[in-house]
Amino acid sequence: SSNANTLDDYEEGTFTLATTGHAGTLTVNTSYDTLQYTKIGRVVHCQGNLRFSAASGHSGNLSLTGLPFTSISGAAEESEYPAVNAYIENMVSGIDGYVTGVVDAGSTTFSLREGGLTGDGADLANHIDTGTYIKLQFTYFV
Repeated sequence: SSNANTLDDYEEGTFTLATTGHAGTLTVNTSYDTLQYTKIGRVVHCQGNLRFSAASGHSGNLSLTGLPFTSISGAAEESEYPAVNAYIENMVSGIDGYVTGVVDAGSTTFSLREGGLTGDGADLANHIDTGTYIKLQFTYFV
């Protein structure tokens, strides 16, 4: 069809996430590391659950890699934006406020941050423990 609104790019599938960019050990349980995605045009919707099977000596940002498509890159207002909803259970310690996240521009990685903070105050990895469970839902552009 020549209609501009014709759906010409639709895909569903699964992908596996792993931790990256932190000190120490954070291991995602391989029975709980696969999320689902739906791609419609340039928009990718993702959802799923993660559970950690090991955590020791860890600190820093909680970054996850393995998104099914590389995110758009460009000006920060177009490519890096809060886009992640997360619910976390069984942490070693509580967090101050809420958890938010950002999909990194031009990559297959995103980071979760404590209380929406950036830099040193965003050390969400410090709160993860063996058995910590994260339910995720997020959308990003490719």
